[in-house]
Amino acid sequence: MDTYTNKAVPVPLHHQPGDCSAEQAPGQAVFSVSTCWQGGLKSETVCHASVVNGQTLHGEGHRLYSDEPELLGGSGSAPGPQELLLAAFNACLTASYVMAARAEKVHLDRLKIMTSGTLDVNRFLGLEITGTPGREIVRYVITVSGSGSVSQFEKIHQSVIATSPNRWIIGKGMLIEGDQVIT
Repeated sequence: MDTYTNKAVPVPLHHQPGDCSAEQAPGQAVFSVSTCWQGGLKSETVCHASVVNGQTLHGEGHRLYSDEPELLGGSGSAPGPQELLLAAFNACLTASYVMAARAEKVHLDRLKIMTSGTLDVNRFLGLEITGTPGREIVRYVITVSGSGSVSQFEKIHQSVIATSPNRWIIGKGMLIEGDQVIT
C-alpha cells in the first residue's frame, strides 16, 4: 500500500510528550486527540496525553462521540460537532469562572452558562459554494449566585473574558494548519 503526504505541516499524527518545544515553555499547553469515522456521519474521538507547563497529564482514554442530527444527514445518535464545540466553550468558561472566583475569594452557590451559536451551513449542505460564509455568532449568558458583590462578579466575568483560552480561540481565531495522508 502506497502512502502519500504533502508534508505541509510537520506535526506527528499522535503527539508524544517531548515532541514539541511549546510544551517546555511556561504557560504553554499541548493537547492531542484522534478521531475515527464510525460509519454514516458518526465519529469517535479519543483523548491522548497532554502536556501543561512541561508536565505530562495522563488523561488518555477519554472518549467523545459525535453524530450530525438527522436534518443534516446524520442519525442524531450523539451530540453534533457544533454542540461539542459549544460544550467545550462552556466548560472552559466554567473552569475560568471558578478559578477567578477562587482568586477573589468568592464562594459560588450556582453557576450556569447557556450558549447558542448561529452557523452558516450552506456549504456543508451543498447549497452555496461561492462567496464568503455568513457571519457566525456565539452568544452566552452566565447565571451566577454566591457570596460576591455585583462588582466582584463583574470583575470575575472580566477575568473570564481575558483568560478563557476557548473563548479567546473562538472570538479571535487561531491559525489552523492541516495535512492529509492518503494510504
